[in-house]
Amino acid sequence: MAGRGIELPQQRNDAELAAAAWACEMTALEAAAGANILWADFDQFLDDVESSLRTLSDFLGFDASDEKLAEIARGPLMRRYSKATEYEYSPELRRQLLDEAAAAHRGEIDSALAMLTSAAETAPLLRRALERAQ
Repeated sequence: MAGRGIELPQQRNDAELAAAAWACEMTALEAAAGANILWADFDQFLDDVESSLRTLSDFLGFDASDEKLAEIARGPLMRRYSKATEYEYSPELRRQLLDEAAAAHRGEIDSALAMLTSAAETAPLLRRALERAQ
């Protein structure tokens, strides 16, 4: 991240470590942004899977019929998209777990966001990443 002009303080908790990892990944993507990058919001994807699959398949040049995309969108992988499909991890459960974590760790999350916001004052790539994430 130093090569991208980003200086973060020593991380003090898991939320700040996660924020630093996010900043590293997202600023690398911001640096590479161009015609070969399609930004996709996972929550928006889950809200409209069929349309999102069409956008992604078109961008990647896959010849997928609307019927096939609908079949995928309604299939078992979209009801259990956990890495271990024997465990339920639906969009609803994901939202519930995120809400619970946000409530339980609000102070640490706010601290991590403040750390990123402060660093973004002098780091244009990080500022763009934060703006994109809002």
